[in-house]
Amino acid sequence: MACLVITCLLPISSSARAANAKTLVQTSGRLVNLKGDGVANIPVYLWEQKGEISLAAKTRADGGFNFEHPICGTLTLEILPPLKTSYASALIDEVPGDQNRKFIVEMHKGHLITGHVVHDDKGLKGVVVRVKPVKLDKQGSQIDYSSLERSEMIHGGGTTTTGKDGVFTLILTPGHKQLTVINNKHPGVKKKMEQTLTVRENQNIGALHL
Repeated sequence: MACLVITCLLPISSSARAANAKTLVQTSGRLVNLKGDGVANIPVYLWEQKGEISLAAKTRADGGFNFEHPICGTLTLEILPPLKTSYASALIDEVPGDQNRKFIVEMHKGHLITGHVVHDDKGLKGVVVRVKPVKLDKQGSQIDYSSLERSEMIHGGGTTTTGKDGVFTLILTPGHKQLTVINNKHPGVKKKMEQTLTVRENQNIGALHL
């Protein structure tokens, strides 16, 4: 379950842009478990896809969180639970930055997926590993991402950065995924690679070669 409630609309016109520069809006919500109880101490991030807004918070005892920010462009809300919780990460794209928004996000349990990114058998630290859910047809080809259910798009993926020796860890919900490795740190090494992944259980997927 991922519910969206619009509490107020604040459209921006060109004549009002200067006045709105100091106007604050709120992006808030609550994380709950399957019983509807709040989930506390979960890191939540809100960032502007093309801009300067980058905020972080942890959920309160009731699972609530709140960000107050100036009117801005499109935002992304990302929930990154600690590994010890076994909750999968959640990602909500296309959050309008010019409106008050409130979310209720039901947290899903997932499987522990580990691996490491290497080049010439050397681990690469600081490389981004991004996973998104996909659907496959009978021939194994990917189906349009837009055909996924809203819950699958929110809970099906995740993002992390490799640590020492190129190791990464993610908690992912079951299903077919597309895994993308993005290298913006190591010169002379391939910038990007992609592969498909099917999550059914805890799994070490081994080395990903750039």
